Amino acid sequence: MYYIEELKLYLKNGKTSIIKFGKGLNIIYGESNTGKSMIYNCLDYMMGGTSSERINVRLGISRISLTVITEGKKIIISREMDVNSFNVSSEFDEIESGVYKTGGNSNGNKISDLWFKLMKIDKPDKILKNLSGETQTMTIRTIYHLFMIDEGRIPIHRSILIPTISQNAKMHAPTISSLVYLATGESHAPKVEGMTDRVIGIKNNALQSFVDASLLDLDEYRDETGGEMEGLSPVEIQKHIDEILGEIASLESNLSNASAKRKEVSDKILALEDTAAENKVLKNRYSSLQTQYAADIRRLTFLIEGSMAQDDIEMPAQCPFCNGTLPKDKAESCVEAAANEVKKIESQIEDLASVQDVLAEDINNNAAEIERLKAEKAQYDEIIRGEITPQIENLRECLAEYTQALSRSKANEMIKGFKGILTRQLGVAVNEDEDLHIDIRKKFLESYEGKINDGVKSMLEICKYDNYKSSQFDNSSLDIIVNQSLKSSQGEGFRAYLNTVLAVTVQNIIEENALCHIGFMCIDSPVLSLKEKNDEAEPSETMKAGLFKYFVDHSDERQMIIIENTIPDIDYKDAVIHRFTKDESEGRYGLIEDYRD
Repeated sequence: MYYIEELKLYLKNGKTSIIKFGKGLNIIYGESNTGKSMIYNCLDYMMGGTSSERINVRLGISRISLTVITEGKKIIISREMDVNSFNVSSEFDEIESGVYKTGGNSNGNKISDLWFKLMKIDKPDKILKNLSGETQTMTIRTIYHLFMIDEGRIPIHRSILIPTISQNAKMHAPTISSLVYLATGESHAPKVEGMTDRVIGIKNNALQSFVDASLLDLDEYRDETGGEMEGLSPVEIQKHIDEILGEIASLESNLSNASAKRKEVSDKILALEDTAAENKVLKNRYSSLQTQYAADIRRLTFLIEGSMAQDDIEMPAQCPFCNGTLPKDKAESCVEAAANEVKKIESQIEDLASVQDVLAEDINNNAAEIERLKAEKAQYDEIIRGEITPQIENLRECLAEYTQALSRSKANEMIKGFKGILTRQLGVAVNEDEDLHIDIRKKFLESYEGKINDGVKSMLEICKYDNYKSSQFDNSSLDIIVNQSLKSSQGEGFRAYLNTVLAVTVQNIIEENALCHIGFMCIDSPVLSLKEKNDEAEPSETMKAGLFKYFVDHSDERQMIIIENTIPDIDYKDAVIHRFTKDESEGRYGLIEDYRD
């Protein structure tokens, strides 16, 4: 049994970010925009995903590595951003070290082969590519959607067994053929390429073959460009685009006004701060002058007291040098002058004190006004950054989606027109299920239907599904029906829950047959803790707790990585739990510890 021990992200700034996993249940939960879903995206990229677009470029990731443990031996898989090769360092004898490729026509080791060896999967010679009997090679990307389920697919209306790339929501030949092989060891692909009833019929009718191939090409092109947005016509989509443009223009006007007011407040703050600085300098100068005046008074007081002390000393009436008479009125005039000077300085000190009081009051008033203006500036900052800017960004994202949808819708209308021309020329209606028929669905149902019914029933009872009465596997949609209600009629929370149950049940069936050991699941938001808008119903807390308790109780069967916003309050025993708090002072901020949103 293998398990992922460590995901390590190498950043362009030379730092690294690491998250550790246990061999059983692993839970990553916490605040939004902390990198929880990025863990899924990185794992997907390391399983042969050909694009790193889902990995946020702002994070500055240059390389990703996984450490995998199997039979006590370590395997390190490393991949640079936007390259199609992996560097593998292996201690495990069955997996050699070296460079591995994503696939395609490249020679040498392929990353699919590495993962298949870890999962004990012997690849079949071929699996079905389509119902016409064409074949292809099975890769990890053929089946990865069965155990790697992101937050976009988890609430999907169609069966979780059918990948979103499939045009036919009820059938995808490569996946069904692979599932049959994983359960029985036989993919039921033609032993001789092209020798099927379908191919024989094509040979007998070259024109029919051309039309079928053309229709298939058109459908594949439509599938590549994506489906229409909620069935809206190009006119309706254009109307939405015009409305969004109007909203963006209005918000940008509000943003301009708020920015102008913010600048006006900032200018006032700068002017007041300059005035406050000048007042403080002037106050300091007055304080120094007042100190100087005080020193002058002490000096003059000393002179006066000295002169007064002289009155008690008998002064000679005549000069000892010339015997002239000494005038006494000069000493008296010095004392009088000093006293007058003291009065003058005391008056100046009083004036200075008055001025300093005024300056102090101005300084206090300026400080209060500056604080008020800063609070006002902070309000404008909040309006700009917290309200207007996010709204503009959201609208621009919506605008991009509608613009793409408009292009897809126009392309789809052209495709429909071309298909109509082809079918009218032939005079027949093309039905894919009847015309391109290979009985791989029957083989799938023989291998899975009864076991899915039993497994789903058992799991829903263990998880205490709300008001559970009955469940059955629907042969047509390859999906489960609970309490006689189609999954597609349920809210997002229930769809996510049932998709999780079906995915786990199918892997349980594969494991029971002991032909291979997938041994791994990564599910993003199995109970959709963050309730979507207009979702009138969601699973109860009892159901959520029951599902997580099932994960805990079956943690020895496979490694599971569960990503959620919040988790039920239960005993998680030996589960490895990572909580992303988005809080500097509590726990781990997010996946990239130095990154702040």
